[in-house]
Amino acid sequence: MKRGIRIFAWALGLLVVAGLGFFFFVLPAQVEAAMNGVLQPPPYATSDKAKTSPRQNHSSGNPARRPGSNGRSRGARLDGVMSADTSG
Repeated sequence: MKRGIRIFAWALGLLVVAGLGFFFFVLPAQVEAAMNGVLQPPPYATSDKAKTSPRQNHSSGNPARRPGSNGRSRGARLDGVMSADTSG
């Protein structure tokens, strides 16, 4: 009788652990995949406007040195101290 109870307790314990594993690891992924569907699966198409973006079509390889740019990041002074320059 004691042996049967012990086997039942182990089986019940393994069933509870398996159920918790399913609840916390498998089920959330299935719910997320079902609720967050996408209309078009990857790879996503790039629009014509994005293909002709000025950031991608500048002549230099350095984006900070685009034509019309002074080469400095916004708000940085030449001595390396940040200023509150918001003029652009």
